[in-house]
Amino acid sequence: MMPVAVSLRELGDTRVCSRRREEADGPRVHVVRLLTSAATIRRVAIDMLRALAGRFPGAASAGNADFQSAVSQVFNLRASQKPKRVRHGDGPPIGNRRYSRLKICATLVAALLASGCGSKPATALDLAGRPVDPLQATNAKAVLLLFVSSSCPISNRYAPEFRRLHERFAPRGVRIWRVYPDADETAAVIQEHQREFALPGDALRDPQHVLVKLAGARVTPEAALFLPDGRRVYRGRIDDWHTDFGKSRPEPTRRDLQEALEAVLAGRAVSNPTTTAIGCHIAKR
Repeated sequence: MMPVAVSLRELGDTRVCSRRREEADGPRVHVVRLLTSAATIRRVAIDMLRALAGRFPGAASAGNADFQSAVSQVFNLRASQKPKRVRHGDGPPIGNRRYSRLKICATLVAALLASGCGSKPATALDLAGRPVDPLQATNAKAVLLLFVSSSCPISNRYAPEFRRLHERFAPRGVRIWRVYPDADETAAVIQEHQREFALPGDALRDPQHVLVKLAGARVTPEAALFLPDGRRVYRGRIDDWHTDFGKSRPEPTRRDLQEALEAVLAGRAVSNPTTTAIGCHIAKR
């Protein structure tokens, strides 16, 4: 589990001072003054969102209600510049609107971690049936998941490109895995597919769609590129060869995956981290 290096000190100092009694038998009044601006809290909260979502992309899926609720709260924060005075014993403790922002930031982290961030390894199966986490600690400079299918004609047409990418980037420290998300594709089927199309690299079966959900893959073929720390930096098409299902150019005019790989190896940010892949739909489980 990733440590969350955010404290209330980073969100702002909270100072509580007390007002002198106006009457000896009168109620005590606590004045709560939060010296944190709304903009600062919002910035830190959004930074937390981006960092955690980048580290655990599966937590940020559209189906994750906790994550989506936290996102909505953070992005709908409104400024409240005037501190309120709250009479002790009246209403909820410290009923200050800006104080609620601190609670939002705290519950944001709790929601992400409770939704499974970092609690489960990204486990698929090798062709011997053994569990494998392709994103585990590795000396690779990047990890590339290529989602493929033996029965998808578009995926099979990319076999020469898969070989070219492997020859170009595997020697430079990129770990490449072919991922088969169809549960009906057995180890024997995958081995035959590998022989028939001379596919390089190692293959994984993903019958439970653990890697599919982690990467956000929707079709075959589709690529997902991760840094060694598990952050996804690219997801989408291999290139723009296919413009629609059944429609293609004579040859690609842009090689998106290659550009992403070159950027990572050069230590640069990927300029276009998400593209739309054209291929055979991955059936939901």
